[in-house]
Amino acid sequence: MVKSDHLKTVVVMLMLLFATSAQAQFASVDVSPDITLELGALTVADEDVGEDNLVGTVTQIALGSIPANADVTLFHRLDNGDRLFGLDITVELPGSVIATPTDVIRYNGASYSLEFDGSAEGVPAGARLDALSADGSGNLLLSFDTSVILSGFTASDEDIVSFDGATFSLLFDGSSSGVPAGADVDALHFAADSGHLFLSFDISGTVDSTNFADEDLLEFDPVGGNWSIIYNGSAEHADWIAGDLDAAFVTFLVGFIFRDGFENS
Repeated sequence: MVKSDHLKTVVVMLMLLFATSAQAQFASVDVSPDITLELGALTVADEDVGEDNLVGTVTQIALGSIPANADVTLFHRLDNGDRLFGLDITVELPGSVIATPTDVIRYNGASYSLEFDGSAEGVPAGARLDALSADGSGNLLLSFDTSVILSGFTASDEDIVSFDGATFSLLFDGSSSGVPAGADVDALHFAADSGHLFLSFDISGTVDSTNFADEDLLEFDPVGGNWSIIYNGSAEHADWIAGDLDAAFVTFLVGFIFRDGFENS
């Protein structure tokens, strides 16, 4: 009986620990701001990415030699430790890698390569990538700063498209999911296990009766159509009030940490 009661107590504690409220699911959120901010004890510039452990500590994530005049506008970690990211200007990176604002760059800790060449894949001139993730099949998930025509359909700046290496398709229609007019998706993470999207926007607004700021990260459940804030930037660090969250990656406490499936493609 004692063992049974002890087991019940453990089960209840685990259920409380991993309840879906607030930040109980998350170990950390990787963030990049659009300006230099003091996040905890770390100075994070717009060309940097910091890992926020949600209890006050932010640590630097290495991206190699990024020009100081560039802004990291998209970021994603791969299961093997490589990082994918993009910049707001055209730059030449070590190894003679030329990257434009329509490209996705891979950094393996030692060298750079182009993971996605936007112009070669038909991204129109004048558009810029501003959000990135990957799905459970290894397809890239992308959002743009303006409306673009890809594979015969139009994607607006509040939409997310999937790219399977040859063809684009619409994954998320922002306007039909409640995204307010004028809001642009500028940070993105996709959880392959649940199908939930984690999004930040370039403006403050309200969605599904949830008020958000441009430094917040929201979770969207596509089945229930529900929205909630999982990273309140200014509540975590006061400096976020002056900045915009423009790249994010979520690490979960339970299950597979990354689970984007990219390495299995």
